[in-house]
Amino acid sequence: INESALIREMVCAPFYKGDIKFAISNYEKIKQENPTFVYHTLLNTIGYNLLESKRIMEAIEVFQLNVKENPKSADYLDSLGEGYFVAGEYELSEQYYLKAIELDSGSSNAKMMIEKIKNLHQENN
Repeated sequence: INESALIREMVCAPFYKGDIKFAISNYEKIKQENPTFVYHTLLNTIGYNLLESKRIMEAIEVFQLNVKENPKSADYLDSLGEGYFVAGEYELSEQYYLKAIELDSGSSNAKMMIEKIKNLHQENN
């Protein structure tokens, strides 16, 4: 068996089974045991899969973990912004989109989402 495929499966399965606290602690243990594996893209994929499954708060926790581990990544800040947007937490969403733009001024998705949030604010006022 391909070792990286095995690591991906060992990390992913607990997140999809539903115990987010166990999944995060399991992830941290696997990461300690396999420090050279690249986890950040996998975490982002898990977050989006949870988001698509309407497990929004769990997705946000995964995105938060990824941002904590990769604070200089505009992409992962953008993902966390999207999680908060889907949750209806527009102020938090906007904060993370703005942070993404600070790191990557060409982040067109973040700029588009900030406009969307501003439009929502105007509609509600």
